Amino acid sequence: MITDQQKSAKDQMLMVITNDVECNIPLEWDHCTKKIGSFKKVSEFEKKVKDFLAIRNYASNTEDLLEQVIIILQIEHDLFYRVADNQNANKLIVLLIHNQESYFPLIFRRKWKLVYVDHLLSTKSISSKDLTNSVADTINKQCKSNLVGCACRAFGKLHFPRSMDCLSEKKRLSDLFEKEEFKECEAIIEERLKIFLLEATRKRSIEEILRGLSFQSDKKEGPFFEKYQSIVDTLLILTFVNVLLVIYENGGFKVLPNLCFTKKKNQSIRIHQELIYLCVCTKKYFESKQRNNTEYAMLFERALCSSELVAIEAPNITTNQLVLIVIDPQLYAVRMRSKSLFPFSHCFHKWCQEQFLCNKDLADDRPTYCVTTLEQIPIGNENLKQWELVCSEKANRIYAMDLVRKYFSWSLHNCKQRRVLRDIIVAIALLSCGKISIATIEVAMHCFHSAISHYAHIIAMYFLCNTEFQYVYEDNSTNTVGQWLVDVTRCLWNSIPLTKKRFSHSGQFPLLEDVRRLELRHLGLRYLSTDEFINEEKQFTGFTQSLLKNGQCVEHILSSYNGNRNSSNEKYPLFVRDLLAIIKRVEDMPKNSEPQRMYTSLLLNLHEKNKEDTFLQVQLLRDMCIHQCVNNNTLLLHSKDAVLLNRCLEQMLLNADIDDSTINSWEQYCHDHGHDKLELVIKISKLKIELTKLIMALINIDINVSSFEQEHDAHNLIERMGALLSSSLALDDNSYKYMLHVWFLKQLHMCKGIHWIEVIFTHSKIRQAVPLFSNTVSPNTFGALDPRPAQDFYNPLLGVYGKNFMDKVYRIIQQTDTFNLDISCPMLANFLFSANLYNFSFEESQLKG
Repeated sequence: MITDQQKSAKDQMLMVITNDVECNIPLEWDHCTKKIGSFKKVSEFEKKVKDFLAIRNYASNTEDLLEQVIIILQIEHDLFYRVADNQNANKLIVLLIHNQESYFPLIFRRKWKLVYVDHLLSTKSISSKDLTNSVADTINKQCKSNLVGCACRAFGKLHFPRSMDCLSEKKRLSDLFEKEEFKECEAIIEERLKIFLLEATRKRSIEEILRGLSFQSDKKEGPFFEKYQSIVDTLLILTFVNVLLVIYENGGFKVLPNLCFTKKKNQSIRIHQELIYLCVCTKKYFESKQRNNTEYAMLFERALCSSELVAIEAPNITTNQLVLIVIDPQLYAVRMRSKSLFPFSHCFHKWCQEQFLCNKDLADDRPTYCVTTLEQIPIGNENLKQWELVCSEKANRIYAMDLVRKYFSWSLHNCKQRRVLRDIIVAIALLSCGKISIATIEVAMHCFHSAISHYAHIIAMYFLCNTEFQYVYEDNSTNTVGQWLVDVTRCLWNSIPLTKKRFSHSGQFPLLEDVRRLELRHLGLRYLSTDEFINEEKQFTGFTQSLLKNGQCVEHILSSYNGNRNSSNEKYPLFVRDLLAIIKRVEDMPKNSEPQRMYTSLLLNLHEKNKEDTFLQVQLLRDMCIHQCVNNNTLLLHSKDAVLLNRCLEQMLLNADIDDSTINSWEQYCHDHGHDKLELVIKISKLKIELTKLIMALINIDINVSSFEQEHDAHNLIERMGALLSSSLALDDNSYKYMLHVWFLKQLHMCKGIHWIEVIFTHSKIRQAVPLFSNTVSPNTFGALDPRPAQDFYNPLLGVYGKNFMDKVYRIIQQTDTFNLDISCPMLANFLFSANLYNFSFEESQLKG
């Protein structure tokens, strides 16, 4: 194309060059070129461009010569083609841009709707054919010499903690792409870069990306320069950032400490004893290459190859993001996980956890079956069984140590403690699965996590009183590892002072005394703002005796609270609640023991003395019910104790504080011991909870009244409600049956309103389908519900219960008639539903009464 234009260069082409590329101009172009230095003033150059494009002068104040040339060409080229007479003109401008290796002709043509920017100044020359290739294909040709620069620039966008030596690490990163020994890793990264670029750019060419960056409209159809750096570099850097993030979060290139242990075998002791341990440095991937540590390098490169195992997110490259990269550069924080010594151990662990979560076969409680299943699940073209063949025993132990650091660093603060737990995990894996591998370690952590957590706690307690641990795991034979685990467990347990002081039958031990003292001081600080509200030596003899001793300790504590000037009647129930929680937490109360009998006696005493405090009564009744010491004689159906106990049981059932088996056992206990009133309260509480669940299920479904019998869900729910309401509870008092129905109507009213009740329970089809609601029996309020008359739809209660009942309501309110509960239960439901009846409002005194 350029050769064709040489014939008429003076008429159709203007070539402008800068001084730095003068020596590189081909001879065939010399006759039609003019040196930029030959222009004495900027205006002379402007005039030259103006004459060529026949347009008005353009002035610029910029000091950058190359930028000035670009701007002038851009503006003049655009203005030229804006003129209607020039629409079909075929002018060609070639600007020679010099990059570090060669020059590149930048071509302006009317038909070439392309914004070509000075992005390629730092890259090799690119042909116009390359512009139509995909980005990944272009990178394959362009990035070899530029890869180091882009990697370093991406490294500069990462934000590391202050402990990271960024300068030395950046030098290591340069070596990765320049030295022959790292060519395998370089090839892996390049291959993954190309895959990510294909995903991110959606296989677009550079030309399409550049067009997306241009601001084009009907009036601007020509090419325009944009002030952005290399598009190729930008795409590479954005992709490099995600790759380096994953590698550095794994710790793949970082310098991390590791412990190397020298052990000596003592022939007189069966267990190996640690004599010396030395701290050395493991330099991860780089040093593994330089020191011919082929295992770590091989594992690192093999894991990095697997996109399923080491998942790297493709960058989200959009036009707006490419613009923002230049306008507002940002840093990417490296999330520092616990230090890992096994390459990409957190990726392995994350993948295994996903399998435990999603694969139903791994829910089996047999460790060997879980191991076999986990090993057969593919990871790309591999599985964990193949990784077992390349991982040595030392590598597997390092993997277990990474898991210990991840989960137990909060309690095990130094390497000695973590090493003991690591050896225990390895021993459990060997005993339960018969071998040591990544899969067996993961299964051991999954199946025995609770036991391993207990071991971690005991190890932390052990090292509070000891600095060394004499048992060192060394033999991987299943014949000896079991005995080693037994010896370690005994050693840990017997060395903890808590086991001696807490579980002895005598109370004369300092640890338990300190616990009582600290708990009560904390209680005083919380409610009285002082930790000296009791006389510890006089009243409690240094806390050597139990808080339940003779019942006097609790009385002293409560009297000390009431006598303190900071005490509050409002906080008293909370103080008693927390005091009882301390007693249950600190004192040992086996079932049917003397401490439990003392505690139940304390509950009964507090319940009798605090009859007026409803909040405290509910708390006490809850504990009394759990310890089966509720006074059956006080639980008349209309008594306050029965009502509060009912509320307490309902709350416990709704909150799932107790399960069905527990409350059934309480009911059976009452039946066996003749506690008929308590048994009845429990049955009523269960009945109300079951009705509540049915109500919530009913209001959450759609009901088609016209085809109610076909509505299986709604029909079944209402039938079950009717069956529960008509169940044969031992309710001798007929008024309580009324109240149970009224309570049921109130729950429906609060959830859906009285109109919904009228539509459902006054409809003929529902009455026919559910006979309970069609017959007016003594405890049944539903039989009194009538469809509302069409002429009086403004009065909801009149329509539901009829005019006779409404007249009765007015007479009762005006105190001209007596209130008979047996015949007025439907009206009582009205009172509960609304505080404002038709043409009448309640007074405050009547509402309280």
